[in-house]
This record gives sequence, C-alpha cells and structure tokens, in this order.
Amino acid sequence: MVLRKVSSKENIQRELKRLFRCMDFVAKNHLQTGRKRRDISVFADIYQQLGLAWELLALQCKHWDGFRQTRSRQLSCPICGKVKGAGDQWLLLPAKGPKAIGRTLFPTSTRTFASKKEATVDDGDIRFHGARLTVQVHNAYQSKEVPRDFGVR
Repeated sequence: MVLRKVSSKENIQRELKRLFRCMDFVAKNHLQTGRKRRDISVFADIYQQLGLAWELLALQCKHWDGFRQTRSRQLSCPICGKVKGAGDQWLLLPAKGPKAIGRTLFPTSTRTFASKKEATVDDGDIRFHGARLTVQVHNAYQSKEVPRDFGVR
C-alpha cells in the first residue's frame, strides 16, 4: 500500500466539498417549513456553525485556481467561494459595527415562578479580550428580598 502525500490545496478542496454537502443536507432536509419551531431553531444553529467552519477553511485557501466570474459579474474563487476584493476577517466577529454573539432571548412564559432558579431562561458569561459579560434572562419570579426604605418620601 502506497500512501500518497496530499497537498494542502487538495485537502482544503476535499474539506470544503464535505462542508458544502453538509450545509446542503441541512438546508434541504431540516430547514423546511412545516417542522416544529424548536427543531428548525436547532438546525439553524447547526447551519450557522457550518458557516463559521466555511469561513475558517476559506481563510486557509490561497486561491490556487484564480478567480472566475459569477452570474452577478463578480469574481469569486472556485475553491472557497471568496469574492475578490472582499476583506478577509481574521476574527469571527465583525470588525466594524455592532458585535452579536448568540441569539436574542426573551422571557418565555407569562407565569410568575416561585424562585429565580425556576424562572431562568439563560444564565451565562463570556470572557472576551479581557472583558467579562454576564447575561441573565428570566421569566417573572417572586423575589424574596425585603424592600428597603431609603428614607425618600
């Protein structure tokens, strides 16, 4: 058995083809209307993660085959799909404009819960470039704190 050395171009092409097949499969089979909203949300998150993987693989592409014209008259790489002249993002967050991580969550119930723990929808924190961001989303809950009188009447 002879093992052949695989070039980085062939490796990236193979990985991108596998990734595109996965994205097509999720889009065609799981992001259709008529499914439960929860299922569509899960598969939409999977699709977003595949998109991030595409960005990371595209950063490794050296555009060995040059650029070809698309239907919209733009030049794009046939291997990774990058449009010529578009800036490379070395961070997965946008360099300009607002930064968004995750998705928007809102309280999910109109019921008042007995404790803060039962009412929790999301509770987490992120460390990013030295800053710590804590996010807590709760439904309404009964507080056990005693209201303080600050002497303002």
